[in-house]
Amino acid sequence: FIGNHVEGNGTHGLGILGVAEHCAIVGNTAEANGPDSDNFTGYNAANHDIIVANNVSRGGLNHGIHFGGGRVVYVGNTSIGTVVGNGILHSNHDATDDYEVVVVGNTCSGATLSGIRVDRVNGAVVAGNSSSLNARNGIYVSSCDDVVVSGNTARGNTLSGFRLDVVDGGAFGGNVALGNTQRGMYFTTCNDVAVVGNQCRDNTMDGIRTATAGARLVISNNICRANQAAGIRIDAVTGAKVLGNVATGNTDRGFVAGTGSTSL
Repeated sequence: FIGNHVEGNGTHGLGILGVAEHCAIVGNTAEANGPDSDNFTGYNAANHDIIVANNVSRGGLNHGIHFGGGRVVYVGNTSIGTVVGNGILHSNHDATDDYEVVVVGNTCSGATLSGIRVDRVNGAVVAGNSSSLNARNGIYVSSCDDVVVSGNTARGNTLSGFRLDVVDGGAFGGNVALGNTQRGMYFTTCNDVAVVGNQCRDNTMDGIRTATAGARLVISNNICRANQAAGIRIDAVTGAKVLGNVATGNTDRGFVAGTGSTSL
């Protein structure tokens, strides 16, 4: 599917039924298809080897771009506004684990949920994206193993700039969270994740916050400035290491160590 325009249809704009294999969806535009439908979609759990590149979604009545399956690449897409859902969502219809999903160089804004959301993937890469002014999180990664989240910017989102929930193993580095209404970066039930070299500024709550039964996080060489709560707050993490960070000009303390075992 290359260079098509779909608008105002009664269900999905570009919808793949059944299983998609070795498929390219490139350079299309879609606007206001629905109701309760995605502009671009194909979320069969058996999908594999799909490239979704340089597409534009406007006013998605559900999600802007939504696929599932293994070895799916989203690159250079733009999602502007959704009525119900996420800008870009990766999840399949069986709620089973997908594999090797790459989300790189996309721009999302104005979603009713999160700008970018990745669910249940083993080996996800989320890099170089911009996600702003969404009604929930800028970038949300949930129930994933062995992830890389790097070089993204999340600005002005209503919840957190970044949310990682139930993530086992990975690297979170070189990201920027600016002026989000809640936390800049929020980690819940995360294990064995390195949080390194990120920047958090002017967020309404904590710059970096951990919570809810995590273990063995390394939080290193981050800069947290002018957040309206703590710069870095560590709660409910066993064996956390916090080293080499800078926290200045935050309304609350620079560093807060709550419950759990933390090495500062």
